[in-house]
Amino acid sequence: MSPDRGVPSRDELLSRLLYRFADEAFVRQVQRGHVESFVRAGCKRVLDLGCGRGLFLEMLRGAGIEAVGVDGSAEVVDAVRRAGFEVHHGDALAFLRAQADAGVTYDGVFCSHLIEHLPGELAVELIRSIALVLRAPGRAVIVTPNIANPEVASLQFWLDVTHVRPYPRLLIEAMFSEVGMQIARSYDDPITARPYLRVLAEARNIPRDLARFGLRMFSGMDAVVIADRR
Repeated sequence: MSPDRGVPSRDELLSRLLYRFADEAFVRQVQRGHVESFVRAGCKRVLDLGCGRGLFLEMLRGAGIEAVGVDGSAEVVDAVRRAGFEVHHGDALAFLRAQADAGVTYDGVFCSHLIEHLPGELAVELIRSIALVLRAPGRAVIVTPNIANPEVASLQFWLDVTHVRPYPRLLIEAMFSEVGMQIARSYDDPITARPYLRVLAEARNIPRDLARFGLRMFSGMDAVVIADRR
């Protein structure tokens, strides 16, 4: 019998867990609105940080936008490259630094469910590096779990074993403002909200929960911050 007794390696197990709770059809539905945000801003070339399996790259291309991705998984990068996309393998922060040093710029940067994987000092560096590679006019879109939603705070955020800490919208807005970018929009994505009746049905004590959480019970589970360089 193999010494590992059929148990997957640590990296294999992490890879399986990362996509265990993801629904591709729902992800496409959510990300359609983010594609439209770049379309409305007139973006022609968008960088997707942590592009994963390339769903957003595919949707950008479908909207006529040149899409460039970067991801830390060599296996994922190889698969997305075979689909015909320009994708770079490596750490997103290191890639951003190299692009800034080389004078490479983009008019759009998309960063979905990445910042919560970073400690504070690297999150600050992420926002700073995004600002450095954005040309003017340019747009950045950050998506992260909405920690103001009680279900996210108590359960959903912790389903990803690689999450480090949550980043409230107010904090992300402040970081963008400090690097000279203007907040175009900041919101809890309503597409990601639980249906009203389902939330009430799952509440253990409806009067108590409503008093404690109020309308946050029905807020989106994704927080979105859109910032522009002008």
